[in-house]
Amino acid sequence: LHATVAKHVPWDCALAVLGRAYLSQPIPAEAFGEGIRAVVRGQRERSAGASWRHAFRVLAVAREEHGNQVPASAYANVARACIAEHAWVPALQLTRHADRLGMTSKMMLLNAARATSVPAAWASSLRLLAAADVVGSSDPRVAQSVRIALLRALAGAPWQHAAKLAASRPVRKAVGREGTRTLMAACLPWAQALRLLGPKVTRQEMAAIASGMPPSVASGLIAANASPDFAQVSMAKACEARDWEGALRAFAVLAAAGRDAPAGVADSTILILHRESKHELVVSAAAKFPRHRWSAKALCAALDSAAKTQPVEWDVCLRIAVDSGADCAPRESLHPRTLSQLLRVLSVANQPDQALRLLGHARKECNIELQDDARLDALLFCQKFGRWREAIAILTQARKQSALVGHRLGPLAHCVIVQAGGAHDVVR
Repeated sequence: LHATVAKHVPWDCALAVLGRAYLSQPIPAEAFGEGIRAVVRGQRERSAGASWRHAFRVLAVAREEHGNQVPASAYANVARACIAEHAWVPALQLTRHADRLGMTSKMMLLNAARATSVPAAWASSLRLLAAADVVGSSDPRVAQSVRIALLRALAGAPWQHAAKLAASRPVRKAVGREGTRTLMAACLPWAQALRLLGPKVTRQEMAAIASGMPPSVASGLIAANASPDFAQVSMAKACEARDWEGALRAFAVLAAAGRDAPAGVADSTILILHRESKHELVVSAAAKFPRHRWSAKALCAALDSAAKTQPVEWDVCLRIAVDSGADCAPRESLHPRTLSQLLRVLSVANQPDQALRLLGHARKECNIELQDDARLDALLFCQKFGRWREAIAILTQARKQSALVGHRLGPLAHCVIVQAGGAHDVVR
């Protein structure tokens, strides 16, 4: 009964039930084992408070109650409870205690090896893996645990030992030849990895090596290693080091390969450049990679930077807006928010002639029709610069689309017509 209850309730409730029952009646060893499994389950579900200490306490009570009757699986689960917090000292103590009692099992040694796969105990982790004798196991879960323990242990080892161990037979048997090279690329310092792996470094290996490179070195190797994987790592590192030109070089490699930048990296790069008034770099990025799926904030930042360059990049400004349409059809249309932002940028820059020329080009060549918000901004724009003929044209189009009825354009339209009353030919 106690084992069944411990199996189906949260870990803290399971331990509370076992603790209350322990004071009044004998509890079978299987119930203590289920209590330890409940703690491990709580760690897997990220429950607050679930710790290896609780598993050790349950094991101590079980040992006191049943002695050597405690199953070996309980020791394996206690070692598993040490993995989440990398409690390598308790894990080593548990293995020595279990060895004295004859309760050692392969799963306990494997779990202890994963718990001790930290830089401070990498040698103990490899020793426990060797003692478990599970390298090359056909069980996929065991093989995955072995691979994880090896990767973490070798990552914490000094690179001289890591290089020698990565080339050893047990490691090659566990991860294969290609996995061994990838392991060396990930574990060794970048300079040593390039030297030991030789000239035939694959793209995946170069990407793993680049993760440990200084940003300046990674950015400088872009030209020689123009692979998308390497460019993604290099771009992220360049952004961390605020090397914006290096980030744009990596972005160029990604664009040439037809791949997108890492999630959010390109947009955040544009936003940071805009915030630091690097408007020329923003315009350069947006002009070279117009097909990139910019976010709304990045697009507005690119439009604003294009308006602040000297001389003002109006053509680039329009191309950014047109090429960032909602779809990739040959005749793309502007999103109303983007067109409104474009009109505001042009109005603030006090360039009515260029603005009207570009808007006319957008309407004729790109088949862009003004929507409600954009039409309102366009009317305000024409009213500001006294462009009454264009304002009447906008109102005529709106009337054809019945956009003036019951809309906020009505009062503004009346105001525009009154202000344009002096120009009879326009009103007519």
